Amino acid sequence: MRSLSKRAELLQEWDGRVTTILEGNNEFVALLRDLPVPSNPEEEITLPIDEVSEGDRPLVAEGALFCWTIGYEYSPVGQLTRFSRIRFRRIPSLSRREMEWARREGERLAALFGAGEGGRSK
Repeated sequence: MRSLSKRAELLQEWDGRVTTILEGNNEFVALLRDLPVPSNPEEEITLPIDEVSEGDRPLVAEGALFCWTIGYEYSPVGQLTRFSRIRFRRIPSLSRREMEWARREGERLAALFGAGEGGRSK
């Protein structure tokens, strides 16, 4: 009996963070981190909000985290379909104010405990 499940082949996967919403253009700017090759530098890209599923569109906001996957999907009868999926994480994102506070607090603690380069003690 032949399996009726689909199989997928991933071509690329990134973790992303929304940096700017371009209201008039229905787009957003994001920084991407290459998951297969983490040593690659971050990339800044602009994506149309239409690429995001209806259920995730309310989650598109500055600071929001998402995963973008591109690959091939094979149907049980061998049909090949290329896909691009953007999935937003359902965890609360920090506001700019909260991120700035966390950065300042980290610097304060590093100075207090004498942490040097890379957060290691001197």
